[in-house]
Amino acid sequence: MKSEIDQARLFAYKLLNYRPRAERELQRRLEQKGYSQEVAEITINNLKRLGYIEDRAFARYWVKVRFGKKGCFALRQELLGKGIDAAIINEILAELDPEAEYNCALNIAEKKIKHGDGSCPYSRLASFLGRRGFSCEVIYKVCQALDRREV
Repeated sequence: MKSEIDQARLFAYKLLNYRPRAERELQRRLEQKGYSQEVAEITINNLKRLGYIEDRAFARYWVKVRFGKKGCFALRQELLGKGIDAAIINEILAELDPEAEYNCALNIAEKKIKHGDGSCPYSRLASFLGRRGFSCEVIYKVCQALDRREV
């Protein structure tokens, strides 16, 4: 049992070396690797005690890394999928500036238009931004701004 815990700990360190992980995400990975739930829990508790796993810090990291590519709705879904508590997600996303989400969506939309033929129908652009996780309000503002500018 002791060597199995050591192996699980080394596997967890390897995963954490690649990028930070959420507690539930790391537990899933350990169980997928074939470690028992008991071994995974012991490993997770040791890593939490050492400060290697902290869901709030992970959520901040994830939002910081992914915010330029995704909107708040998509970030919320990704974090929920990684096992982060909804209260933590709401807290982290509340720290974001709504104007920053608009600017992010506007930049993405401008790139989409420039890489295309120079124009993009409203419905197609709205669908594109919706798949990126932006709210209807942000999508509407971006489309209106681009329509006025005629990029």
